[in-house]
Amino acid sequence: MTDGDFMVWTALPGGRVNAGLAVLRLAIHPRLKGPLKASELADWPARLPRIPIQITLRHADTVKKITPGRRNEANAKVWQALLGNLPVRPYAPHTFHGTTVECTSEHAGAVIDTYATAAKAPDDVAAQLESWDHLEAWDHEVPLPTTEGPPPPAAELDFHQQVARLREHPAVLRALGLIVELTLPVGELSPTGTVSAGTPGLTSVVSPATNYEFDGNLFLPASAGDLTTGMLDLRSAGLTGSESSARWEITTFDVDGAVTGLRQAARNDRSSLPHLRSTGLMLVRRGRQADFDHRHARAASHAAAGSDLGRATFNADELLLGYRIDIRPKGEQWAPLCRRVATYRVGGVELGPAVEEGQVKPYAATGNGDQLRADEVVARWSGWSLVLPPPGAPRARQPAGPLDWTFAVEDGTLPELRFGQTYEVRARVADLAGGGLEAEDPAANRFMSSLVAYTRFEPVPPPELSGTELVIRSDRNMSVDQFLAANPRYASAATTLILRVPATTLALAEQHGMLEGNDAQTWAAAQRPTDPASAGVVIHLALPVPVTDRRPWSGPWPMRKAKTLTLIERAAGGQPQVTWSAGDSVATVSLSQAEQITAELSSYLPDNFLEAKFAIHKWLEPDDDSAAAASGGRHPMVTPAREITLIHAVRKPRFDPIGTLQVAREHGQTWTTLLPSPPALNLDPPSTAQVFLTAAWDEWDDAPAPTPATAAVQTITMHPTDLSLPPLRHEFGDTKHRVVTYTVTGTSRFRQYFADDEPDAAFLAWASLPAVDVPSTARPIPPVVLGVRPAFSWQTDPLTPGAAQWDDFRRTRRGGRLQVELARPWYTTGEGESLAVQQRPLGRDPIWCTPESATSVTGTTFHEVWRAGGSWYADVELPTTESYAPFVRLTVARHQPSTLPGVDNTSASVDTDAVAILPDRTLTVKRQGTELHVQLNGIGPTGPRPNVVQVLMEQSSSGQGVLTSLDGAVAATTWGRVPGAVVTGTLNTPLPPLAIPQTGDKLRIYVREIEQPDSSPSSGELAERVVFADYVLGFPAPLT
Repeated sequence: MTDGDFMVWTALPGGRVNAGLAVLRLAIHPRLKGPLKASELADWPARLPRIPIQITLRHADTVKKITPGRRNEANAKVWQALLGNLPVRPYAPHTFHGTTVECTSEHAGAVIDTYATAAKAPDDVAAQLESWDHLEAWDHEVPLPTTEGPPPPAAELDFHQQVARLREHPAVLRALGLIVELTLPVGELSPTGTVSAGTPGLTSVVSPATNYEFDGNLFLPASAGDLTTGMLDLRSAGLTGSESSARWEITTFDVDGAVTGLRQAARNDRSSLPHLRSTGLMLVRRGRQADFDHRHARAASHAAAGSDLGRATFNADELLLGYRIDIRPKGEQWAPLCRRVATYRVGGVELGPAVEEGQVKPYAATGNGDQLRADEVVARWSGWSLVLPPPGAPRARQPAGPLDWTFAVEDGTLPELRFGQTYEVRARVADLAGGGLEAEDPAANRFMSSLVAYTRFEPVPPPELSGTELVIRSDRNMSVDQFLAANPRYASAATTLILRVPATTLALAEQHGMLEGNDAQTWAAAQRPTDPASAGVVIHLALPVPVTDRRPWSGPWPMRKAKTLTLIERAAGGQPQVTWSAGDSVATVSLSQAEQITAELSSYLPDNFLEAKFAIHKWLEPDDDSAAAASGGRHPMVTPAREITLIHAVRKPRFDPIGTLQVAREHGQTWTTLLPSPPALNLDPPSTAQVFLTAAWDEWDDAPAPTPATAAVQTITMHPTDLSLPPLRHEFGDTKHRVVTYTVTGTSRFRQYFADDEPDAAFLAWASLPAVDVPSTARPIPPVVLGVRPAFSWQTDPLTPGAAQWDDFRRTRRGGRLQVELARPWYTTGEGESLAVQQRPLGRDPIWCTPESATSVTGTTFHEVWRAGGSWYADVELPTTESYAPFVRLTVARHQPSTLPGVDNTSASVDTDAVAILPDRTLTVKRQGTELHVQLNGIGPTGPRPNVVQVLMEQSSSGQGVLTSLDGAVAATTWGRVPGAVVTGTLNTPLPPLAIPQTGDKLRIYVREIEQPDSSPSSGELAERVVFADYVLGFPAPLT
């Protein structure tokens, strides 16, 4: 024997006594440091029968030593096959740092609170979700489980690991001699006391004591915690949400899935609550974290250095292998969910009883490292055995080695899990040796839960559809039939949907009790089960006055027949309705042009299903509208709807735009707001999806002529229910005045329902609206005056065709004008900008003897400008005056007549230099024979000397050009003076006749008026001050 080897012998009272004998089971736990062959366990099945076993009973101060009866089941072949050749690693107790337990019961209660609140307000669940404190509570980050990475590679299986794995299989341990069944005379037992097992033949045995209780019939480990006389105390355990204070509760929905879904909804999509899922009956331990903490602390205490297991005393809760769960449907018998038919095979040896019971582990946890994770769910029954995988599931992993087993459900032992049924739950204790009360033991009929109803949480799906929308097509002033006749390519488009009974899972169909037969029809139904809770279809039209209609499925389950939904055309007016035909198998909805509605399709429940089979029923008030909605197919948590879109698509919007746009602009704004009149510009919102506003205008920008400009102003999305367009905004980027023509184009709401190759113009409705005057919003800036000079306007009377000009000639030079030269730029305020002129009174030139001007000039005139070269010009015409060449000074400003009211439309003024204006002159020439008679009329000075009028004859060989040579050198394009051919006179008096010389050259006369401001005549023609000059040809004037 290796130093440090020992065995822990634990005495386990065995339950009900029989024939005066009480069963005591001995569980042996080897703790080896060295090789198996060097220990007292070498060839253990052969040694065990020879080892004397002594039972010690203690009650108060009384101690009894008893040799028990025993049954030897140890098998050497089994020992050798399973343990004999395994290596032994020195035993070291493994303790975990702790287990983190999810608060399943707390989460389940919060889920029920959230859904119960929503259940009472089915019409506005989505709106409520946006502000619910219930949902806000789920919106938090959940710490992820600590990951330890993949588990380390498994070490070679050793002796201690193999024994630990076999603890779940007492039949195998009995064959190994590690569980020994003993018997004691009941007369030796006190009502309470301790029992331990040892042997005088072995020095390596550690014998902790077990507290027991004995009532004359039951010999059991002493009750502790929730364990009472072999049972788990489930009294008062009810459904989650029942407001019970019991430590145990029963939950019937998937709590983890609900929590995950709610957290996702809280962070992402609050439009609806995630669906709950029924999961059978889950036994939940409230506050299970404390149980795990206590267990870890106790294990650490026993493993601590210096601890003496031989002095320990155990109660039932420290000797717990697991729970054996029983279910009892109301009015029926208890059904053991852990019972199974078992066959173990080791090296050709079959072991164990034909029927045994497994157990549910009370402290199951997961994790790769020393930190484990668990929840508060101790057991879950979903209609199958708790110790066998469901049919079709992979086989459970078995211990390594030659051990093999087969498990099967004992016929007739499993109850049916059905919606609407009520159940009780109880849990019998399985001790470390696999002992405990039998399911049929009368003592087991205690400490059960309250009756709990198993009800459905899953909603009933809506009918399955062959599509999600139905479309009929027409065009402006065209019916559907006319459109299809003109466009046969659309004749094959579907206008009908098929509505099928919604499918369900095999589990739900079974839990509704629909698959209880074993005939061909049941087998066929199992291939594609439909939901028994869907009694028929509900069609709800979401209209201002909602329309709801429902019809049952025809035919027996599961062979219920599909229905169809058809869309047809309706004349304008009223609202859509649902009509049925063909024995309620065909639903028809009619739409007028551009109508587009949402139809919500859902299932409705059979009579009494809501009260009998659905969990939501207990959250509703019996007489509340929500209860009626739940059974009638209009509650989103019971019968969620599937939306389909019904559309009467019109190719072109039904109306063209008509109306005007009114301008609204404020001081300094660079944009304008456009107010439509009428509010929607005659557009048809149901058939018009978008409106494009474009603009065209002439852009005046310091150029002789405007530049055409266009802009895409705004795109407006129209909703079918819109009554008006929103205020429109056109951004110009400056404050200028413009005259703008706006074009409004509406696009069809239904373009996507027509072929891509159709021309875009077929889907547009457009019109150009009356031009809009957009005023300037800023005061004009002052102009820059470059100069002012006299200006003239010439008027020539009609000439006789083919005759020489001078035969009968009259030309008038209109004076009284000034030309103002302006610096660039112009049109700084936009189109229509002009020069405002304020005239001061005319003043006489003092060097002339001439009357004072009798004209008093006041007021403001406005003058268009024109461009030549690098400047802008404005011609200003002044009133007539009796004074010769009076002076005038102009006050000018930039003016924009189209300026926003309240904003000054004229800039600050600028004064020009004083300028003399010249008077009108009228020149007449008439030929009489070989003489010319000339007269120049107009206002002139009377002193110091009157102006001189002179007529000179000039000649040219070609008659081309306009310049006169003053030095006598005449070129081909210049004119020369005819010597001596000159006459002189004054204004307003006929001049002496001028003889026409007889030459072969072209002739003309040059008429000029010369001022004489001085008393002495000027010297030379270039020094003269000429105030009028004109030419008259002696031959026909060229055509211009």
